[in-house]
Amino acid sequence: MALQATSSLKYNHGTYESPYFRLVLHLSINGNETPVDCVMYSSKEDYTDNAVPITVLPFYIANQELSASNNADGVVNKFLLEVTKRTKFLLEEMFSGVTFEITGIPLEGE
Repeated sequence: MALQATSSLKYNHGTYESPYFRLVLHLSINGNETPVDCVMYSSKEDYTDNAVPITVLPFYIANQELSASNNADGVVNKFLLEVTKRTKFLLEEMFSGVTFEITGIPLEGE
């Protein structure tokens, strides 16, 4: 699962043109929230080339905030999609004026 910024993003003292964020979920300790490491790379190519990431942003997604709907046509895992959507929302809140698109969600038949 991944998110791609659709414009430039300022982080610390740098500006990155459309950085790539890879999401790494961890097991929940208490079942109330899902820990997510949002690993930031300057590009998808940097991720695929095993470059050192820029940073890792930790998020804790409250499970009760996730949609109870099962409507996710074509998606292999609805839970992953919901966590990714919530992480996208939190990133857009953190980086005002920057939008993100969801990429890398496993789809049925792939």
